Amino acid sequence: MKHKFQYIDFRQAMKGNNLPRKYYPLSNKVNIEKIIKLFPKPWIAFLGSGDYHYLTYFLLKNLSNKPYLILFDNHFDMNYAPDGMLSCGSWARQALIDDLIKGVLVIGASSISKPTDFWHPGIIHIENPNDVINLNKYKNLFKYDLYISIDKDVLDSSILRTDWDQGIMKEDSLLKWLSVFNSKGKVIGVDFCGDFKRDPVLELVDIKNKKAHERINRKIINLFTENYSKTA
Repeated sequence: MKHKFQYIDFRQAMKGNNLPRKYYPLSNKVNIEKIIKLFPKPWIAFLGSGDYHYLTYFLLKNLSNKPYLILFDNHFDMNYAPDGMLSCGSWARQALIDDLIKGVLVIGASSISKPTDFWHPGIIHIENPNDVINLNKYKNLFKYDLYISIDKDVLDSSILRTDWDQGIMKEDSLLKWLSVFNSKGKVIGVDFCGDFKRDPVLELVDIKNKKAHERINRKIINLFTENYSKTA
């Protein structure tokens, strides 16, 4: 069953609030959750740079139902973070610890980034994201609500370049996986990130990469909204 999603540019929603990159102190007075409560559901939220992937934690916290997380990323994002801190590399771990999700299917992450100091029975890992999709192997996931989070660093660097080391996923593989989850499962929310840090000079110099990001953004958004035409 396909669902209609509302596109939200998180950067615009948080305009005027200086969100820190990479590390977010939970004592921060910026009320992210209050702003998220105003978002229409279901949403597809653009987070900007991968430095802000920790925002997914707050999006998950705002959901009424506890989903199974589908994470497309070149990293597990399950690193240790000091107490009271959330980071772009620890948010998935914290979501599991705080019981915000039933588990997580990590697609495309390198085994090198697999946490050695953390384990959860709900973690499933697909290292090669370009393998043929075996629905029977993962059919149990479709009995849960699903939440999809995409970091474009999962994509091969020949497609686009990000601020982080990148995986090997092909563009067609990503779109096929997303189509399967959207058509076969009950997806209750989507977010994506992985843009270059905003730098007007760099954007002028590297127009090709900027356009590649815009093209992938549009394809992701269109897959869930079907009627999005504006450049993301």
